[in-house]
This record gives sequence, structure tokens and C-alpha cells, in this order.
Amino acid sequence: MTAITHVAGGIVFTGFVLTNTLVELDATVTGITIFASLLPDIDHPRSTISKIVTLGGLPHKIEKKLDLKRGTFLWRFFRVFHLPELIEQKFLHRGGIHSALAGGIAAVVFYCFAFLLSDRPLALSWTFLNGYVSHLLLDIFNPTGVPFYYPIKSMVRLPENGEGCIPVGWATERWLFFTLIIPAIVMLVLAHLGIQTVLYRFNPSAYGAVAEIRKHEDMFYQAYISGYGERSLTLNEGRYNILGIRGRDDIVLERDGRVYFINQKGGNIATDRVVVEPLGPKKVEFKQIVLRQGVISQIQDQIGGYGFVNGEIEVRARPIPPVYFDDYPTVRIIPLPSGRYVVVMEYFPLSELRKLFPPSIFIHSGQLQITRISYEKIPNPKKTEGGKP
Repeated sequence: MTAITHVAGGIVFTGFVLTNTLVELDATVTGITIFASLLPDIDHPRSTISKIVTLGGLPHKIEKKLDLKRGTFLWRFFRVFHLPELIEQKFLHRGGIHSALAGGIAAVVFYCFAFLLSDRPLALSWTFLNGYVSHLLLDIFNPTGVPFYYPIKSMVRLPENGEGCIPVGWATERWLFFTLIIPAIVMLVLAHLGIQTVLYRFNPSAYGAVAEIRKHEDMFYQAYISGYGERSLTLNEGRYNILGIRGRDDIVLERDGRVYFINQKGGNIATDRVVVEPLGPKKVEFKQIVLRQGVISQIQDQIGGYGFVNGEIEVRARPIPPVYFDDYPTVRIIPLPSGRYVVVMEYFPLSELRKLFPPSIFIHSGQLQITRISYEKIPNPKKTEGGKP
């Protein structure tokens, strides 16, 4: 296949997979997809990716003019730009580089770089792997096929008898390109608008609600939760205050002093629809507290009684039965070798703190951040005596 066919196929295939695995197709992801969808052809010196790697052959021309001696430092430096030729000599075109093994190794190497340079290495390496695989899937329809299971050298080709395969540059490939380029353009347009946002317009869910909230993180949001069908739970339906987003896709909700979280997998609250509504500019107050030795009743006044807490407290006895945490999934208990326990809290309501720590439990130490969120109501337009604005 030609480069443009691989790019179009890579965007369609990778975009479909990433959307279903909840990775947003942004500019970085699109660039990685294009690069990975071309990379297997590095084993062909005249391919598009080889011309990019060799800077269009410019280093070769400079090398010839300099007439470098073999073995010198500059000669070794310019050998880097002979990489496509060296790979072709070792593996041949559509050889070992066109295999699942090569794609897996390349994805691991890419992950190492992404781990150092990005805060989402797993998502980017997953993107890279899908782009690489998309190239192999398209080349399976080439008459020569690809050694997908390399080092097993049997070639994988569809159809197996070779009839109906798509040779490079033939009219059938042009038809394939036009078939792929339309959904590829649609995918890129949706990525620009935000796939989560577009999907949210058709089906308000936790998946799209995260994108809506992140558009204006300085606003205070309220969510209307509802369910239907077998998953419907009447107790869960109603309005919740949105405290924030935990991690990448957990929406933290509060109602009547209780904290819940939802995500695309459901979280700890059954829901099918999540409609978010901005109520006004958010006002956030923080208070840092360092706890010394004492019982919870002695430091309750210092903590206060409303808001929620993030942080951890080290105690000398297990605070509460483990079953209690089914209602508070943002609380974790970590046992220590000394026999003490560390209680890690995220978005834990202060009104429930006494239930978590009975008055008699001894606190060894702790560091907490008390957060209180409020908002300024957006004023409604004043109406005239006639009832019109």
C-alpha cells in the first residue's frame, strides 16, 4: 500500500480502537498514529518514512561530497542515515519488520521514551501499537502478504489464494484509499471537536461528562443522575454536587454529606445518564492541617465540620470494619509492619469523620488538606413588569 493509504487506514483503525478504549484522539495521538502507521516500511529505502528518516537523502549527498574515510567518526555518524538500507539487507522488504513481534518490540521501546517525556505513556504506546498493527493489517491484502508470526516465516495473505489481492498503486488501492479517507476525515473532525463532547450530545453519560466538566474547571457543576432498565436504582436518581475529577475519568459526587464516584464503568453508583449543569463560578478554600498525637475528639474542632478532606492519618488501631468502605470507595486502609494503620482519604466528607474514627481511637500523626467548595450563583436576567426581559 502507498503511504497515504496507510495513513488513512491508520487513523480509521486507531481512532476506532482508541474511542472504544477511552483515549481521546488529540493532535499528539494523531501524530503518533501517522508515524506508527508508516514505520513498518522503514525496511524499504524509497518509502516515505525512510525519506523522512534520511532527511530526503541530503546526508547521503553531503557524505559523497566529503568523501569520508571508512571507520572515521563522521563516517560512523552518517551511517545512521543508511538505516533503511541496512534493515532491508537484514530483513528484506515486508520481512521481519512487518510482524507482530517487531510491532511489540517497537511499542515497548516507544513506551520507554514516552515514560520519560509524557504523563500518559501507556495511552501513547497503545496508540503507537495500534498504528503499527494497522499497517500490517492493510499489507495482508498485498499479493506478497506479511510474515505476521515472524520468526515463523509463513506469509499471511488475504485472500489466501492471492486472487483479489490489492497490488500497490493499482486502481483497487485507489478505491480502498477513497473508502478510508472519508471516515478518516470524519474521525479527525470529531477529534478536533472532541469525540467525548460529540458523543455526550447524543447520549449524556459519565464518559462525556468528564470532557464537559474539564472545559470549564473554574465552574461549579451539578449533575443529574438517572438510570433505566435492569441497572436502574431509584435511590441513586437525583441531583448531586460535583466535587471534582479523580484521576483521568472518575467524577466525584456529593449529596447529603455522602460522597460517590462514577466513571464509564459505573463506579459505585448505578447510572445510565449523567447530565451536568454549571451553576456558577467555583470558590474553593483550602486549609492545611498537620495532626499531632491525640484522639479524634480532641482535634475535631481544629478540623471543622463541613467540606471534605484529602490526606492520610496514621492510627494505632484499625478504624472501622472493612465493609464500611463499600460506601466510601475513596478511602483506603494500609496496614504497617509496626501494627499501625495508615488511612488514605480522598474527597472524604468531614461530616462522616467521626464514623470513620471513633472518639477513642488514638491518632499517631497525619497531614490533611481541608477543602470547602461553594459557588456564586449566575444571576437571572431581570424581568420587566410585563414579564419580558
